Amino acid sequence: MKRLLDPLAIYERGLADIASLDGVERLLFMLQDFDNLMEMEGWDHFFLYDHHFAWYAEMKDWLRRIGDEASLAVLGDYESRVQANGFEVSPAGIEAWLQEEDEADEPGQPDWCGQYCTLRQARWERALAYVAGQGFAVNTADPSAAADGGRDPGSL
Repeated sequence: MKRLLDPLAIYERGLADIASLDGVERLLFMLQDFDNLMEMEGWDHFFLYDHHFAWYAEMKDWLRRIGDEASLAVLGDYESRVQANGFEVSPAGIEAWLQEEDEADEPGQPDWCGQYCTLRQARWERALAYVAGQGFAVNTADPSAAADGGRDPGSL
């Protein structure tokens, strides 16, 4: 019998203390938090804050584990752009790069947010398949949304 995971409870626990999460809980939290931050605050927001950026390398490791090369390619393109302009991929480096970009008033950057968002469904399908392969099931039923049959864990 598979252990049932509640993505909303995992997300709330992760926000309070990411260290309280183990294994695939960390995968679910990281994918969800990155999606939320990107959509609510903009693409660069995640990269500018140490408390988020601290788990960026682990999130990329999870993306590798679930076989999401497309999402990794978007992140890699962003990192390459930062580095090609002479900055390190870190909150301070990205902040300096963004300030320089604003001052240079050059044409816009690629739409990394749009590219990454386009991959959401496939990313979550891969994540849920990985989680299932580890002996877990993700509760996507939301009693308050019974009319639509449940919720996508990627939409918390």
